[in-house]
Amino acid sequence: MFDHGLMKRVSERVADPRQTPFAGTDPNLVLSLRLVAYNFAELQDRRHVADYDNGTIWTVVEAAEEVRRACLAFNR
Repeated sequence: MFDHGLMKRVSERVADPRQTPFAGTDPNLVLSLRLVAYNFAELQDRRHVADYDNGTIWTVVEAAEEVRRACLAFNR
């Protein structure tokens, strides 16, 4: 139901302070938002590799690290 491509593009813009400066906004809130946005875009890239690149083998440790990364970003 979600357009993940659009979500990724928006996340990349939000994560980039040059494109989205958020002037006058609580810096801690902005940092948290940028962290979620950056990690969403990165994790989306990794999901594409996992789904479509049959030449890439993920170890249990690598997969667990990506899950940990997502948890840390969204629990900040």
